[in-house]
Amino acid sequence: MVNILRAEAKAAGEDSLFLHAGDEFTGTLWDYIYAREGNMVVAPFLNGLGLDAFVLGNHEFDYGPIVTSYFIGNISTPVISCNTDVSKEPALAGMVKPFVVKKLPISGTTVGIIGFTTPFTNVTSSPGPNVTFAQPADVAGKCIADAKAAGAEIIIALTHIGYDEDVALAKVAAAQGIDLIVGGHSHTLLYTGKVPNILVSPPTKETDVVAGPYPTESGSPNGKRIPVTQALWASRYMGYIRVNFTPGIGAAVLPSEPILLGDTNSTNYVHSDANVSAMIAGLKGPLNGLTKTIVGDTAVFLDGNRVDIRNEETNFGDLVTDAHVWYITNKTKFLEQYPNTPFVGHFNGGGIRTSIPVGNISRSQVATALPFGNTLVLKLVSAANLLAALNNGVSQWTGDSSAAGRFPQVSQMRFSFNSSAPASNRVIRVQILDKSKVIELSKYNGSILVVMNNYVAAGGDGSVEICFASETFKWCAPV
Repeated sequence: MVNILRAEAKAAGEDSLFLHAGDEFTGTLWDYIYAREGNMVVAPFLNGLGLDAFVLGNHEFDYGPIVTSYFIGNISTPVISCNTDVSKEPALAGMVKPFVVKKLPISGTTVGIIGFTTPFTNVTSSPGPNVTFAQPADVAGKCIADAKAAGAEIIIALTHIGYDEDVALAKVAAAQGIDLIVGGHSHTLLYTGKVPNILVSPPTKETDVVAGPYPTESGSPNGKRIPVTQALWASRYMGYIRVNFTPGIGAAVLPSEPILLGDTNSTNYVHSDANVSAMIAGLKGPLNGLTKTIVGDTAVFLDGNRVDIRNEETNFGDLVTDAHVWYITNKTKFLEQYPNTPFVGHFNGGGIRTSIPVGNISRSQVATALPFGNTLVLKLVSAANLLAALNNGVSQWTGDSSAAGRFPQVSQMRFSFNSSAPASNRVIRVQILDKSKVIELSKYNGSILVVMNNYVAAGGDGSVEICFASETFKWCAPV
């Protein structure tokens, strides 16, 4: 499809740019087998696409800055992020630029592409202590001025901050120099016309909710309107927008929509590229082994849908958290040291990335649904800390796909919350199910054992400080 669109643009005397809004190699079997080991098999595919710019997503840091450096070092695309400072991280110093300036060959216009990464990357991923992230609105003015000083007549913001944040950024006075925003991170589907069915037989409708028109125009009431685009996630669609840029005035959008990238049973079949298919086939061996290994089965649909898992308890979230509790109870002797201490499980909903249908469950499905390779951590916490952790978990509840991954999936515990209350104080009631009795957390002053993953234990998703004390050491996760 990229080749087709580039050829069409050239034939029409139009310039074209191909931009990547981040989060390339985390969350799939390819990551599970290759990327986490530092083997960047994704690089030749990206290099073959001829991207004009790539903005860092938060998940580019999931395995730490060294693996991030492997990724950047193997791709030929400029990697940008104007609000990310990697200068104090030895593995990344000099590898990330704030923007890239390109002169378009047909029109001769010079375009500046500025990158913005979610400023919460340090709590949603693992960039390490040496990489810092500023708020995009705080640095947008300088980023735009620097790009224009380097010759840019048109400014495109390539962002990985989320749809709502893009819309908000377009309203900031300092950001009015931006002419177009191409975004990612929130997995948002934008569409203006009738969204196509995905499959021909059986007729299958698009299940993701359309969050707004494509593009969404945003900006200050008295200023210019800035088009904001996003095209869902996982390459089901490719974002496609045609614009006429007028330096100093902005972008006039021509009719365009995201393009469904379908297989043979799709309502928009896109032929495969023979060379790419051969490259994929040569790497699939280890993945096929995981697909053939059956580890269990389920009689019910296990709900890992992004909207559900980040806004409510689901059966998949409960299954994972119950499994953690079962393991500690049945496969370790930790609980023998605390015979009279209540024991619960806590898991971040964003740790589950997809659903599992009814039937046999393969190892590949497990790896895809739970791709991060976390370990379990058992901690002794106060009632106040547990309440704070739950409040943190519901602090970014939205009821839609933009909700943060911190929503608590729990075991041997139940809680209720008021989503309209202040973000730091939404939890109304917590009950701990301790053997045959129910404990009201508000009336309990003792300690509680909590099993969680190492990501949450280390402060991931904004986790509050949780301390574990023993005779030999005391360790606290960062806030």
